[in-house]
Amino acid sequence: MGNFILTLNDDPINSELNLSQYPKNRLVNFQLYDRYGIMLFKLKSMDPKSLKDRIKNDTYYTGTYFYIVHLKAPKQIEQGYIYLIKQ
Repeated sequence: MGNFILTLNDDPINSELNLSQYPKNRLVNFQLYDRYGIMLFKLKSMDPKSLKDRIKNDTYYTGTYFYIVHLKAPKQIEQGYIYLIKQ
């Protein structure tokens, strides 16, 4: 199971997303949505550092965000949430 809390402060606790339950070799894309269902971005890799950097550099607020992961072989769609605490 992954960690679905991301805090963007300077301590090491919850500083990266752990989405290891989704195999990287099966990834098609990762999409992040806000609470209104608006897609914020779409990535073709799920590198935890690139996700964190993308979220940190954009103007997202503290709150719940939803993600959709498209996987291949076999074709599968997974979804979940991320709670972002931005200080």
